[in-house]
Amino acid sequence: MVLSAMEREAPERFVRPFPVMRGGPELGSRHRCMSLIRLYQRDGYIHNCVHAHAAVVETSRHDGSHYYGVRCARDSFDIRLMPQGSFGPNISSDARGFYGCPPACHYRRGPWLDRLLRLRDNVRPFHWLDRQPWQVKVAVLLAPLWAFLIYRGPETIRALTELVKAALSK
Repeated sequence: MVLSAMEREAPERFVRPFPVMRGGPELGSRHRCMSLIRLYQRDGYIHNCVHAHAAVVETSRHDGSHYYGVRCARDSFDIRLMPQGSFGPNISSDARGFYGCPPACHYRRGPWLDRLLRLRDNVRPFHWLDRQPWQVKVAVLLAPLWAFLIYRGPETIRALTELVKAALSK
Protein backbone atom coordinates (compact mmCIF):
# COMPACT_ATOMS: atom_id res chain seq x y z
CA MET A 1 0.00 0.00 0.00
CA VAL A 2 1.37 3.39 -1.02
CA LEU A 3 0.90 6.19 1.48
CA SER A 4 0.40 9.75 0.39
CA ALA A 5 2.75 12.48 1.61
CA MET A 6 0.09 13.66 4.05
CA GLU A 7 -0.28 10.18 5.56
CA ARG A 8 3.52 9.61 5.76
CA GLU A 9 4.17 12.63 7.92
CA ALA A 10 2.17 12.75 11.11
CA PRO A 11 -0.62 15.22 10.32
CA GLU A 12 -1.11 18.03 12.76
CA ARG A 13 -4.42 17.89 14.57
CA PHE A 14 -6.52 21.04 14.52
CA VAL A 15 -9.47 21.44 16.86
CA ARG A 16 -12.89 22.34 15.60
CA PRO A 17 -13.94 25.05 16.09
CA PHE A 18 -10.51 26.53 15.61
CA PRO A 19 -9.97 29.63 17.82
CA VAL A 20 -9.57 32.84 15.82
CA MET A 21 -9.51 36.52 16.65
CA ARG A 22 -10.40 38.15 13.30
CA GLY A 23 -11.34 36.89 9.83
CA GLY A 24 -9.94 33.38 10.00
CA PRO A 25 -7.26 31.14 11.50
CA GLU A 26 -3.80 32.67 11.73
CA LEU A 27 -0.88 30.26 11.83
CA GLY A 28 2.88 30.63 11.75
CA SER A 29 3.56 29.27 8.27
CA ARG A 30 1.96 28.78 4.90
CA HIS A 31 2.51 25.02 5.31
CA ARG A 32 0.41 24.91 8.49
CA CYS A 33 -2.33 26.93 6.74
CA MET A 34 -2.41 24.48 3.86
CA SER A 35 -2.41 21.57 6.34
CA LEU A 36 -5.45 23.11 8.06
CA ILE A 37 -7.21 23.61 4.71
CA ARG A 38 -6.46 20.03 3.56
CA LEU A 39 -7.54 18.44 6.85
CA TYR A 40 -10.73 20.51 7.03
CA GLN A 41 -11.43 19.62 3.37
CA ARG A 42 -10.86 15.94 4.10
CA ASP A 43 -13.25 16.11 7.07
CA GLY A 44 -15.83 18.08 5.04
CA TYR A 45 -15.61 21.40 6.93
CA ILE A 46 -14.10 23.34 4.00
CA HIS A 47 -15.40 22.66 0.50
CA ASN A 48 -13.01 21.78 -2.31
CA CYS A 49 -13.26 25.34 -3.56
CA VAL A 50 -10.82 27.69 -5.25
CA HIS A 51 -11.65 30.53 -2.85
CA ALA A 52 -10.02 28.95 0.25
CA HIS A 53 -6.33 29.89 0.36
CA ALA A 54 -3.40 30.71 2.62
CA ALA A 55 -2.79 34.46 2.73
CA VAL A 56 -0.19 36.70 4.32
CA VAL A 57 -1.68 38.50 7.30
CA GLU A 58 0.09 41.64 8.50
CA THR A 59 0.48 42.22 12.20
CA SER A 60 0.55 45.46 14.12
CA ARG A 61 4.15 44.86 15.22
CA HIS A 62 6.75 47.35 14.09
CA ASP A 63 9.32 44.71 13.16
CA GLY A 64 7.40 43.83 9.96
CA SER A 65 6.59 40.29 11.02
CA HIS A 66 3.55 38.60 9.60
CA TYR A 67 1.50 35.45 9.90
CA TYR A 68 -0.18 33.27 7.37
CA GLY A 69 -3.90 32.95 7.64
CA VAL A 70 -6.58 30.80 6.08
CA ARG A 71 -8.88 33.10 4.14
CA CYS A 72 -11.82 32.85 1.77
CA ALA A 73 -11.61 35.08 -1.30
CA ARG A 74 -15.36 35.71 -0.94
CA ASP A 75 -15.21 36.22 2.85
CA SER A 76 -17.67 33.41 3.36
CA PHE A 77 -16.24 31.35 6.24
CA ASP A 78 -18.49 30.48 9.16
CA ILE A 79 -16.97 32.27 12.20
CA ARG A 80 -19.03 32.53 15.37
CA LEU A 81 -18.53 34.25 18.72
CA MET A 82 -17.78 31.62 21.38
CA PRO A 83 -18.87 31.65 25.02
CA GLN A 84 -16.18 32.83 27.43
CA GLY A 85 -13.93 29.99 28.54
CA SER A 86 -14.66 27.77 25.52
CA PHE A 87 -10.99 27.65 24.58
CA GLY A 88 -9.57 27.84 28.08
CA PRO A 89 -9.02 30.56 30.68
CA ASN A 90 -6.15 32.23 28.75
CA ILE A 91 -8.22 33.06 25.66
CA SER A 92 -9.95 36.44 25.69
CA SER A 93 -13.70 36.83 26.01
CA ASP A 94 -14.19 37.97 22.39
CA ALA A 95 -12.72 34.80 20.93
CA ARG A 96 -14.40 33.40 17.88
CA GLY A 97 -14.57 29.89 16.54
CA PHE A 98 -13.73 29.00 12.94
CA TYR A 99 -16.12 26.33 11.64
CA GLY A 100 -15.09 26.33 7.96
CA CYS A 101 -17.41 26.87 5.03
CA PRO A 102 -21.14 27.28 5.53
CA PRO A 103 -22.98 24.10 4.48
CA ALA A 104 -24.71 25.74 1.51
CA CYS A 105 -22.12 28.29 0.40
CA HIS A 106 -23.39 30.54 -2.40
CA TYR A 107 -19.85 31.32 -3.56
CA ARG A 108 -18.56 27.77 -3.85
CA ARG A 109 -16.58 27.23 -7.05
CA GLY A 110 -14.89 23.94 -7.70
CA PRO A 111 -11.48 23.75 -9.39
CA TRP A 112 -13.00 22.26 -12.57
CA LEU A 113 -15.45 25.16 -12.92
CA ASP A 114 -12.68 27.67 -12.29
CA ARG A 115 -10.57 26.15 -15.08
CA LEU A 116 -13.56 26.14 -17.42
CA LEU A 117 -14.37 29.81 -16.71
CA ARG A 118 -10.72 30.79 -17.15
CA LEU A 119 -10.72 29.00 -20.50
CA ARG A 120 -13.89 30.80 -21.50
CA ASP A 121 -12.45 34.17 -20.58
CA ASN A 122 -8.97 33.66 -22.06
CA VAL A 123 -9.56 31.63 -25.20
CA ARG A 124 -11.25 33.58 -27.93
CA PRO A 125 -11.21 31.56 -31.17
CA PHE A 126 -13.23 34.17 -33.03
CA HIS A 127 -10.54 36.79 -32.46
CA TRP A 128 -8.11 34.50 -34.27
CA LEU A 129 -10.58 33.96 -37.09
CA ASP A 130 -11.20 37.71 -37.44
CA ARG A 131 -7.52 38.33 -38.17
CA GLN A 132 -7.30 35.70 -40.93
CA PRO A 133 -7.65 36.40 -44.67
CA TRP A 134 -10.98 35.55 -46.30
CA GLN A 135 -9.60 32.33 -47.84
CA VAL A 136 -8.82 30.88 -44.40
CA LYS A 137 -12.24 31.91 -43.09
CA VAL A 138 -13.98 30.14 -45.99
CA ALA A 139 -11.86 27.02 -45.54
CA VAL A 140 -12.51 26.87 -41.78
CA LEU A 141 -16.25 27.45 -42.13
CA LEU A 142 -16.72 25.03 -45.04
CA ALA A 143 -14.50 22.23 -43.65
CA PRO A 144 -17.35 20.56 -41.70
CA LEU A 145 -19.58 20.66 -44.82
CA TRP A 146 -16.81 19.14 -46.95
CA ALA A 147 -16.20 16.42 -44.36
CA PHE A 148 -19.92 15.60 -44.28
CA LEU A 149 -20.14 15.43 -48.07
CA ILE A 150 -17.10 13.16 -48.28
CA TYR A 151 -18.45 10.89 -45.55
CA ARG A 152 -22.14 10.85 -46.54
CA GLY A 153 -22.00 12.58 -49.93
CA PRO A 154 -23.32 9.96 -52.38
CA GLU A 155 -26.24 8.99 -50.11
CA THR A 156 -27.14 12.63 -49.48
CA ILE A 157 -26.98 13.56 -53.16
CA ARG A 158 -29.18 10.55 -54.09
CA ALA A 159 -31.71 11.46 -51.40
CA LEU A 160 -31.82 15.11 -52.49
CA THR A 161 -32.23 14.04 -56.13
CA GLU A 162 -35.15 11.78 -55.21
CA LEU A 163 -36.70 14.58 -53.18
CA VAL A 164 -36.44 17.06 -56.06
CA LYS A 165 -37.86 14.51 -58.53
CA ALA A 166 -40.78 13.81 -56.23
CA ALA A 167 -41.47 17.51 -55.76
CA LEU A 168 -41.31 18.25 -59.50
CA SER A 169 -43.46 15.30 -60.56
CA LYS A 170 -46.50 16.50 -58.59
